[in-house]
Amino acid sequence: MCRWKDEQTGESKYYCSIEDTGILNILKYDRNNGILAATFSCRAVNRDDPNDIIEITQGRFDIVWGTINEKEFP
Repeated sequence: MCRWKDEQTGESKYYCSIEDTGILNILKYDRNNGILAATFSCRAVNRDDPNDIIEITQGRFDIVWGTINEKEFP
């Protein structure tokens, strides 16, 4: 799931990945330090409008587990 925010209107849209349309490449997994880094691509559909589909082609995330334990997503 991801959230896209329109900078002009301030409106947020929520997108959910479409099954079997993506690739996830783990770049780093350091269990001792709680680090996970990966790149990904996928297609995602707007949860409120099934006709609104986006494609993410160069996604990336870097997570340090110790810094997000108390956070809510999104």
